[in-house]
Amino acid sequence: MRTCVDCVGTSCRSNIVRSILQGNVLTSGYFSLNPVGSILGTKPKPFGKCSHGGLLDVTTFTDAKGGGINKDTLTSVHGHLHQEAASVAYDATKQILHEFWKRVGDEPFGQFLGLSESLRNISSSSLIIVMDTTGSMASYIAMAKQIAISIVDSHQTLEYKPSNYILSPFNDPTWGPLTTSLTPQQFTNEISKLTATGGGDGPELYYHGILDALQVCEIGSSLYAFTDAPAKDAYLKSQVVQLAKDKRVTITLFYARSSQKRQTGNIETKVTDVIEDLTIIDGNDLSSITGGIIMGVNAQSLSVTQDYIINRLDIHKLKSIVFARGDRLNLTFYVDSSMKTLRIEVTSSYALTTAGLRLTKSSGEILTPIPSSQTPYVFIYTVPLEQSDVGEWNIFSPITVVHNIQLNAISNISCSATLQKQLVDSSSDLNFVALTGRPIQDEKDLFVLTICDNLPSDLITGEVHLMDTKSGSSISEILTPIRVSPNGFLSRISVPRDDFRLKTVVHLKDGSLIQRQEKRIISPTSIALSIDNQPYYVLLNETVSMNYTLYNYGQNPLRVTLRVNDALGLLSSSGILKVYDIVGNSNVSDTIEMNTRQIVDISSNTTMITDSVLFSIAGLNFEYEDKVSVYIQPIDVPLTEQTEYQKPSRNSAKKGSTSLLVQFILMLFVGLYQIYV
Repeated sequence: MRTCVDCVGTSCRSNIVRSILQGNVLTSGYFSLNPVGSILGTKPKPFGKCSHGGLLDVTTFTDAKGGGINKDTLTSVHGHLHQEAASVAYDATKQILHEFWKRVGDEPFGQFLGLSESLRNISSSSLIIVMDTTGSMASYIAMAKQIAISIVDSHQTLEYKPSNYILSPFNDPTWGPLTTSLTPQQFTNEISKLTATGGGDGPELYYHGILDALQVCEIGSSLYAFTDAPAKDAYLKSQVVQLAKDKRVTITLFYARSSQKRQTGNIETKVTDVIEDLTIIDGNDLSSITGGIIMGVNAQSLSVTQDYIINRLDIHKLKSIVFARGDRLNLTFYVDSSMKTLRIEVTSSYALTTAGLRLTKSSGEILTPIPSSQTPYVFIYTVPLEQSDVGEWNIFSPITVVHNIQLNAISNISCSATLQKQLVDSSSDLNFVALTGRPIQDEKDLFVLTICDNLPSDLITGEVHLMDTKSGSSISEILTPIRVSPNGFLSRISVPRDDFRLKTVVHLKDGSLIQRQEKRIISPTSIALSIDNQPYYVLLNETVSMNYTLYNYGQNPLRVTLRVNDALGLLSSSGILKVYDIVGNSNVSDTIEMNTRQIVDISSNTTMITDSVLFSIAGLNFEYEDKVSVYIQPIDVPLTEQTEYQKPSRNSAKKGSTSLLVQFILMLFVGLYQIYV
């Protein structure tokens, strides 16, 4: 059937055959860049068919000749219909989204759009307490419960209070049961019931307790763990790290140094145990990775510990300026005019020998502040600032044991820096997305995106420093912008081989300078994994195959251990464990299968079940993690069977909410990438 006729110039506005239009027949335009389609393995345009059109489309030289029918822009061959076509496409998109929404329900639809987690993070989070209840905690359990309850009370002063409260006890050889409370009173009642009984003097199931809580908590939560022993289940660490990063959970560990439990020596363990001394602060500890700290506690430190937690809660006021770890630390930082007060926290899991902190102001004046509160494990300093204090400062700590220094400032200016990767084959300039996994050592195709809020004037340039997690000094050349906007900039990064934090320095149009630093540690790796065709959709009682590839980017052969676990336990209670030997600069591929027949007692009203599958690999000193979502449907959920577009009724029950939703999606995407416009 002929669909178009030859045309020249303005006559191409009416080059579609009249019978096609009168019959409301859907047609399309052929397109080719090559005059001989067979060279590229494509068939030539059939006789009498429409072309897409444009200067590069060689199908316009064969019947039907001369023009095309595309409405891509206002100046296209059928550009006079561009606005109408865009309106139809917009309304049709709303219709299909609305229909899908009605069929699957609110929660699965939110997950489909990727908005559910983001919206929850704006307004809510979980408060998590993970508590060691082994017998040797008996002398500390009362103190730990008191600290935990004070943390709960302190969170009630926040503008955004927790949406739920999670308690996850652990010991040896068991963990749990996990409880979730909706009110602070219910939560404190559950904490008060905890007792320390049973167990030996060996390591505990620390990571089991944390993993259980992470699997059910909200995005952006705070987790506080209490123990006095090493972990015996460090084989779960990679999965815990991935979940904590994915959900942006900050983990703080309170470590009670008990005389009853031995950190070294003849500890009874199983062959399958993987022991980790939780007091070692080496940048690879869970707290450092997630932006938290490890703090020693004792009965005398109760009030200071509570004060420390309370002052850290209001993250909207406190901005991180310096974060370093080591001994005899010597650091420089910049004080800007928005800073009202400096709050310096010196913490360690070891007893601190002396205070003696020394500050050198921009004027050269030397300050030796006295701690406003202190314990053997914590020194807290508060330093008021004046406008005359703007400029470069120095801080020196003479402490000879490994400790953390975190320097925060009360300020309304914030800057965040995140690693980004560029999307492949993007047709527009909006082609960057946050990197969710670990970067590869020496990788050169990543970027750092810096966004600032409440700047007093426009940003004119900036720089990103990669800071060593041990000394707090810069470990590579300074990253400069390749693109700048009034409130942010984009830089290209060559990934170093060592762990690092991102420090941002921005220069403003009014001549001022702003410095901020990220708390979270970035750990490059030489191994990686990719999982094909995710996310996965599977019907109940069926099996889904997951294809994956493991990569060794290093020069030397490497033995890599893969662990796969899922939240619903469909891969068995202990998950899957595999070992691969991968030669240098090579990869191996494999497949695992997940069977959904184990799911029972599903309500007839259930539209979809979501399972999170955690892949983690480890080899030598390298780790890598990834998470895959599996959507399990009790029955197939087909979309509409109609083939003809129907404009939604103005009286549609959810038309207004759907329209607002679509508009919100568009505004969200525009806002996220405003820096690139």
